[in-house]
Amino acid sequence: MRQPLCQKCQSLLKNQNDQPHEQLHEVAYHEASTVDGGFSEHEFRCDNCGHVLRHMSGIIMDSGWSEMPESPS
Repeated sequence: MRQPLCQKCQSLLKNQNDQPHEQLHEVAYHEASTVDGGFSEHEFRCDNCGHVLRHMSGIIMDSGWSEMPESPS
């Protein structure tokens, strides 16, 4: 079982800031072009708590920050 989200990750998910906090580092980046303009997805791992957060944005869709589900062991 993972440890709880650190305070900075909780704040980021709650406030939906544009930029990741300083303890997050990018681990994956995906981009897709669609008829309505496309979107990008960035995945970041937190050095504090180990959780992976995702930021999705695009012209039509902007879902902001979310927590990635834990991978089964």
